[in-house]
Amino acid sequence: MAHTRKHARRLLSELDLPADAPKVLQHPSYWDPGFCEMYLDLCDETIFHDRETGLALARVAPDLVLSIPEGNHPADRQDHRERLVRAYATLGGAYRAVGQPHRANGPYRHALKLAELISPAARADLSMRLATLRTCQKRFDEAVALGKKAADIFRSLKRFDQLACALAAQAFGTDVECPPLSGSSRHRPWSFQSRRMTSSRKCTPLQFARSNAAHHESDEAR
Repeated sequence: MAHTRKHARRLLSELDLPADAPKVLQHPSYWDPGFCEMYLDLCDETIFHDRETGLALARVAPDLVLSIPEGNHPADRQDHRERLVRAYATLGGAYRAVGQPHRANGPYRHALKLAELISPAARADLSMRLATLRTCQKRFDEAVALGKKAADIFRSLKRFDQLACALAAQAFGTDVECPPLSGSSRHRPWSFQSRRMTSSRKCTPLQFARSNAAHHESDEAR
């Protein structure tokens, strides 16, 4: 039986992370979908404010998912695949965040092998994460295409919060330079200029995304 969120949260709080990260691969009490989802959430959150710690957590994420039985029901197997794709993408994102985008390619290759076997929403999330990596690798055309792919899926699903993020990922792909990964940029708001904008119009990706998401939501209501 899957752990309740309360029990999963207690298990997570008892770990001394990141030192105890390998422990989740050694004890069956952690091999549970509920705990795994919470662990993946923690990885994503940590990467934003402590990149090295986020990488240390993310390194064990794919093996944690693989430690969990897939289950016999098709829906359980689908959930398992989507957790595995997310774990690989999270690891790839962690390598990108610490300034090692070349090491992100391997985890993303594993994720992409499963891309056709997951739900449209999970596929869009993967495309959005990969768009960020491609931008940092200065592969801007690919980044824009991936951002558009994610945006189209989220728009069709009427998931406008995720659509805003996908549009931001697409917008980053039109920039001429990757946002720096060094600590010096941590407290400076990122800005960019889309090729679709005039030289006098600049805004943050979030402002761009909110504006576009509101526009598409208005179109849907007509």
